[in-house]
Amino acid sequence: MFGRKLIDKEVVEWQLDGFAWLIDNFSSAAGLPDSPLFLPTPEFFPHNDGQFRTQAEHIFRLIKQQCGFNEGDIFDLVPKTGRPEASLGGLAMVETTGETACGTYQLIQAKYGKPREIIKYDVGLEISLHN
Repeated sequence: MFGRKLIDKEVVEWQLDGFAWLIDNFSSAAGLPDSPLFLPTPEFFPHNDGQFRTQAEHIFRLIKQQCGFNEGDIFDLVPKTGRPEASLGGLAMVETTGETACGTYQLIQAKYGKPREIIKYDVGLEISLHN
């Protein structure tokens, strides 16, 4: 099943066939089946030309654009030092084994206007492009 490459050609073909089936059978919007499939290639994820400080910011902006979101939309990427606490807020605690999550997602409802969706990630995992 696994050779010198991370994923064999047969596994990649199986995954892409599965994605095509999901789009054909479970699309949530009228235009979705005709949407492009964004592959992890330089065509869809070009090299950061220095516009963004980190690779995480660069990839986040590309994915937002591919999904049809614009700058200033409801999503924010927030680097955070260290992994999240084991607390679920209030009095709830979780006992974890090994490493904790590399990031968190939070939806902040707005009384007026749009809500904010915040993705926080462990800044120690990012690749700095300007050392």
